[in-house]
Amino acid sequence: MRTEDLSRGEAPISSLRYLRRPEVLSLLGVTTPTLYRWLRAGIFPGPTQIGLRTVAWPEPVVREWIAQREAARQHVASAGAAVAPAAAV
Repeated sequence: MRTEDLSRGEAPISSLRYLRRPEVLSLLGVTTPTLYRWLRAGIFPGPTQIGLRTVAWPEPVVREWIAQREAARQHVASAGAAVAPAAAV
């Protein structure tokens, strides 16, 4: 691992946990077809090949993606609340 990776707070590869598809699906709360659709559309980050026929996602990448989606959702919700008309009394 490069020194600059450690300075950015990235975990050393030896301690990096990888998530297989069932774990990713469970965290995201989506089905396999939805995950593959998101991968094709570039919505969700692609997996890393960890074996000849095995792929997985680094756990920090998945959790960061979820956090970014949640932050964007909260931003949109708060922006919508600011421009929503007041209820009639």
